[in-house]
Amino acid sequence: MRHWPPLLSALLLTAAAAAASTDDAPAAGVPPADGLVQTWAQPLHRQEPRYPRRALERGQEGWVDISFVVEPDGSIADPVIEGSSGVPDLERAALDAVRRWEYAPATRNGEPVQQCEVRTRLTFEISTGGRPGATRSYVRRFREISRLHEAGQHEQAMEQVLELQRTQGMNRYETARTWAMRAMLEQQLGAPPEQLVASLRPAAADSWIISNKELHRSLLEALLATEIRLRHYQRAIATAGRLREEVPEKARREEIEGVITELLALRDGSSYLTVSGRIEPPAVDDEHPSFWTHQPLRRQFGIEDVEGRISAVDLRCQWQRALITWNPEHAWRLPEDWGRCDIYVYGEPGTTFTLIEYPQASG
Repeated sequence: MRHWPPLLSALLLTAAAAAASTDDAPAAGVPPADGLVQTWAQPLHRQEPRYPRRALERGQEGWVDISFVVEPDGSIADPVIEGSSGVPDLERAALDAVRRWEYAPATRNGEPVQQCEVRTRLTFEISTGGRPGATRSYVRRFREISRLHEAGQHEQAMEQVLELQRTQGMNRYETARTWAMRAMLEQQLGAPPEQLVASLRPAAADSWIISNKELHRSLLEALLATEIRLRHYQRAIATAGRLREEVPEKARREEIEGVITELLALRDGSSYLTVSGRIEPPAVDDEHPSFWTHQPLRRQFGIEDVEGRISAVDLRCQWQRALITWNPEHAWRLPEDWGRCDIYVYGEPGTTFTLIEYPQASG
């Protein structure tokens, strides 16, 4: 019999304000309770990241998505990298910059509070004045990869892609094209969905930099199918929304609307939703935690079948935050008025587990 401990307990860190989007505007979600006067955290000082010398010398460009918490004193806490174009030097520079930022804190009824789930994208660009082109060295290497791909020599082509990502300094256009090629090759080679989604997300992240709209739509199609296969339903809903905006055919847009409707219907379903999790080692530095993250579709969850060690579970919601200790006998309910939530599972790298989202009627 599972126990459902209330999260409004000693495990609760502090009341939190609403989430902010990448430009620090309030995100859509459940409004605060009646009678509360809410203000959002506002940036006071956001130092631009220092461009890493090695990346600058190599001509490496890219982007880093970071989420963090703004504390009641306006300082930044617990920044984590949610995604990036794949350059560790740029990830380190982005983290170093964000840790030094200062905010005017969010408030509730005039009292400073935490603001959780703040997200931002830091972009590193050397070139200016529009979309960059490809360098001669990149074109030469990419043509060889394309030749191998067209000849059906997918394993050799993948070896060349991995070598290209390790050794070639690339601008954002080149980076996006390379991730797209890697994702296509992984599909051909039958890569596991966890590996495939890790390539599809950066490939589809910079839609403006991929001039071939048909290619970008195919990447989104593949990403949507893979996220559904992994049961990352909340992310799949967001991907379907992006795809719907890019598809010109009315009939296809209606199909995508149907997919979104089916995914949303799972929230009220009676079946258990299971998601496989694996904690990956940090690619940046020892200060960056090893974690796995998930955006739940439902409000009730538990973690089972743990192989390894889980140190903590961090619930970062729009209106509250809680840090809890994993217990195999416990499951947790996320109150509706906490808004949209993200689950971060911290622990030893390589730890695997199953996260279960329970039907709303479970007790």
